[in-house]
Amino acid sequence: MDSEHPASSNSVEMSSDVIGAVVRRAALQVPGVASLVPRRLPPAVGRVLRAGQDHDVTIAIDRGTATVELALVVSAPHNAVDVARTVQEAVRQAVEKVAGLRVAAVHVRVDDVTFSSDQAA
Repeated sequence: MDSEHPASSNSVEMSSDVIGAVVRRAALQVPGVASLVPRRLPPAVGRVLRAGQDHDVTIAIDRGTATVELALVVSAPHNAVDVARTVQEAVRQAVEKVAGLRVAAVHVRVDDVTFSSDQAA
């Protein structure tokens, strides 16, 4: 060990906001994703709950392993299950590449499907 740079003095941390931005970008780039769904938190919880909690993405990190939860709106005529699975893989790859975290799980919930005005008829 180098006496000028002891291992214990080195640290790298990544903000959950940064990881949330990576998750959002990866999910929104998947064809068929119309939007992410904001969580509805009670006001008191929203004021207290900060670390790892964004309004549309939840990230839990334990010993270098992340678990991600998000909800989305799928645009028709895309298959919602296929879109959700593609989002899971895109988010997993992005978080592992950008944040260097192992991803244990990406939980995706499809909350709605949106139709263009052409398809409504």
